[in-house]
Amino acid sequence: MYNSIQHFKLWRLASVAGVLLLCLLPQRIDSSCVPNPNAFSGYSFIDTDVTRRYIDMAPLLPDFPKLYKLYKGQAYKQMEDNVKEWRERICRLATEADIHYLVYVATIGELEDLRTSISSSRIPLSYLGASMSENTFARYLHRNKCAEIVDYLIFAKKCEPYAVKPGGWEKPALARESMQRLIQEGKQAFMRAESHYVRLRYAYQIIRLAHYAKLYEEVIALYDYLIPKIDHDPSIVEYWILGHKAGALLALDRRVESAYLFSRVFDRCPSKRESAFLSFRIRTDEEWRECLLMCQSDRERAALYALRAHAEDSRLVEEMEKIYEYDPHSEFLEVLLVRELAQLEKDLLGLEFNDKKAGNKRYHGRPRAYAGQLVIDLQGFVRKVLKEGEITSPALWKIAEGYLELLAGNYYFAEKTFSVAREMIDNDTLERQLDAFEATLRISAMSGLNPDIEKTASDVRTSKVYTQFPDFPEFLEDKMADLYEKGGRKGLAYLSRYSLKSLRANPQLDILDDLLEVCRKKDRSRWENWLVEKTDGTTIEKELIDMKATMLIGEHQFEAALEVLKQMDRAEWDDYGVFNPYADRIRDCVRCPLPDTLALYSKGEMIENLVDTEYRAKAATDPDEAARLYHRLGVAYYNLSYYGYSWRATDNFRSGASALRYKRGSRNYVFSNPLFPLGNKENMDVTEALYYFEKARILAKDRELGARATFWGAKCEQKLHFINNAAGVKPAREYFALLRRYYNDTDYAQRVIKECKYYKAYVAQ
Repeated sequence: MYNSIQHFKLWRLASVAGVLLLCLLPQRIDSSCVPNPNAFSGYSFIDTDVTRRYIDMAPLLPDFPKLYKLYKGQAYKQMEDNVKEWRERICRLATEADIHYLVYVATIGELEDLRTSISSSRIPLSYLGASMSENTFARYLHRNKCAEIVDYLIFAKKCEPYAVKPGGWEKPALARESMQRLIQEGKQAFMRAESHYVRLRYAYQIIRLAHYAKLYEEVIALYDYLIPKIDHDPSIVEYWILGHKAGALLALDRRVESAYLFSRVFDRCPSKRESAFLSFRIRTDEEWRECLLMCQSDRERAALYALRAHAEDSRLVEEMEKIYEYDPHSEFLEVLLVRELAQLEKDLLGLEFNDKKAGNKRYHGRPRAYAGQLVIDLQGFVRKVLKEGEITSPALWKIAEGYLELLAGNYYFAEKTFSVAREMIDNDTLERQLDAFEATLRISAMSGLNPDIEKTASDVRTSKVYTQFPDFPEFLEDKMADLYEKGGRKGLAYLSRYSLKSLRANPQLDILDDLLEVCRKKDRSRWENWLVEKTDGTTIEKELIDMKATMLIGEHQFEAALEVLKQMDRAEWDDYGVFNPYADRIRDCVRCPLPDTLALYSKGEMIENLVDTEYRAKAATDPDEAARLYHRLGVAYYNLSYYGYSWRATDNFRSGASALRYKRGSRNYVFSNPLFPLGNKENMDVTEALYYFEKARILAKDRELGARATFWGAKCEQKLHFINNAAGVKPAREYFALLRRYYNDTDYAQRVIKECKYYKAYVAQ
């Protein structure tokens, strides 16, 4: 268990460091920026405003990054609390901004000028410039002759360089020598100081210097020498000092004493809670028992158990029971409750319909094997504390009881518990939290497919709480997709979870047909309308028709594609792109513009032209005319493939990376892509184009036409070699051989030598 605590701490540090690193790196947003497929993907409906009350516990709640962002980190928290304490102890009339300036921003020179002005009536504060004369804290110190405080601030400024990067100085020996001189100077100032609060501050600076100088025995000695000489009211500074003593004890391998002191800092000092948590070291059960015996109060014992409860493999409910036994009002109880609700959400919420659950299991170990039992055990503990009535916020615990029942799949009991909880709520935050959990319950409890279910989905989607929690859209859509999949409605299932645009890269006939059926329904449900209606009140029917036709064209089912296109007005065909696949170029170019002399066709017109061309080729009695038409068909089929500039007529998305990712010989032309759930299908097979070029070559009497058909056959041969043969297999180059043997003296063959580096290299052999 104790090793797990250390692992958790390392993870916490790594995660925070990772976030900071990502923030510091230059960011670029483009089409390559896609979600990390290995990131955890789940749902959470715990309200940020509920967790905000635990902001001082943010380092212990890694499941709530927004809370940690509000917390702003330990350094900021320490600075904030320090300024507040200066204001409370010294001058409530001074603003926090002015105190911050004097403590953290002002230079030693400015502070020395202030000190001189306090000592000499001949140097009024107005001589020091606006940064001092208009500073409310400086004016207070000057007016009340607080030279002792200014002397301390000057000393603190001298110590500051050694606290910024402890142990990382360029000349460690010289740094330690300077630090030891400052320690002596500080001890003398400590003894002169009349204010015990100022003495406490000096003690902190002195002990911190000794710690950073790695003079660990001296840290203990200084603590034992200085602290008894201070009589002060409770202060955060004493816990800062205690933290340094604990660190020195840890360095001296006095782990039990160190752990006990760190637990006190963890409990009492929010501004040092994170470092105390990360520094806590207990290795064995024996050390744990020794540490527990050092505790002086039930509150200290409760804090110690709270620390142990944050281990990944902790017996959470047992730890919570101990905390409750020692201190039923401990804030750690609520923190652990909320933290574990977030953990159980990852385990169980939407597990049956989360389409990324396999990745969650593989990369994150979710759900945990013991999650089901933990839900039951935690329910028992929650019911116990609710019955005994000792906890601080019974409404929160009642809501948690209902949510645990929801996560366990006991929807009937969850509804009843939420109903009781609503009567207990006395603030807007918990009311909004309950609204979210009840909406989660309504979605989770939906089963089967019927108008009532679709109405429930629509009601939730249009509710106020739906917009307040960013995970509701995905949660509801995943649930509806699951219901539709089980009901055999593949199109509605797909569109409930993904966008229509994401389908375009690899459209599926059953999905398209299902969605077309919905578009043509007269009595669509509100949910169906939301899926298929556009903002102008029309449906996506025509986009589906075009997508279906495009898919069929890619499969060379021209007649079927034409019949699909006829389901929309012919005048609308041009709205979905115009093409000319007949450009006869030696070099492949998928982005080159078409010559102005070429006519443009809609997809339907292009199909009609292709069908007519093939009919005329078959009917032609002149061999050269037939060869010309077959060659034209071959050019069209090639240009409509992945390698041609008219690929858009057969495919809605083309990636240049596909050719690099293709596993040679696999004949699998669907490539995974995080943007497209069904992958990206590429039309790489040019077998049919080669068929037409071969017919043209055989029929052609005109040697220029024969040369042209032969070279295009070579282009197809090259592409087919790539997709059909493993790497390392030597290409056959049969068509290059034919071109050189029979057509080398043609004008076209000479053009090919100039423009095609592959053929040029071949003939040079």
